Amino acid sequence: ATVALLLMGLDVFFCGGDSNLLSRNEAWVLILFFCIFVFMLVTSALSARKSGEIVDLADEAQSEEAPKKKQPLWKSILLAVVGLAGIIGGGQLVVNSAREIALSFGISESLIGLTIVAIGTSLPELVTSIVAATKGESDIAIGNVVGSNIFNILFVLALSAAIHPISFDLNALIDLGILIAVSLLTYVFAIAKKGVNRVEGGILVSLYIGYMVYIILR
Repeated sequence: ATVALLLMGLDVFFCGGDSNLLSRNEAWVLILFFCIFVFMLVTSALSARKSGEIVDLADEAQSEEAPKKKQPLWKSILLAVVGLAGIIGGGQLVVNSAREIALSFGISESLIGLTIVAIGTSLPELVTSIVAATKGESDIAIGNVVGSNIFNILFVLALSAAIHPISFDLNALIDLGILIAVSLLTYVFAIAKKGVNRVEGGILVSLYIGYMVYIILR
């Protein structure tokens, strides 16, 4: 998804004229990619259920020595919605308040978007992944982060560009290149030992701090 966006950015950046925009046609191509991605997920889930890879929660609970009482479905849905609303609302408060503080110091909108807004809108992913990791739900922790990035590029950004074309500049292309490099590094970490340990996590955090310094200085 990131490579596709970078190629579109390189194409529009070097074509001149009004081509420095992520056009509506290119946006619809990204949305098509998103539809294909969702179709693959649904197909994979149905296939896993059919083959028995997904165990029914009721059967799994019965197989445990001390089965826990199942929570009513309506209550689970209600709590999930309330929790989602809470982390989204909290993220919005952080973004709106921090944006006003940043603007009062004369910080550029680009820097605000890459730092304050990006961090604020990622707080839900941070909270969810930390909770999932501490509970041993690695698939949720990883899927939450990877899925959010794919969704943001192939749907959020694409839908925004489909409504109104979005302009690229050289810094945006550099940022996309950095994103691809870090994604590849994370992938190497993940496949090397089938996981990301604390040292590798520390390396990624250090790289992010270095990136923050870079975008502030530039």
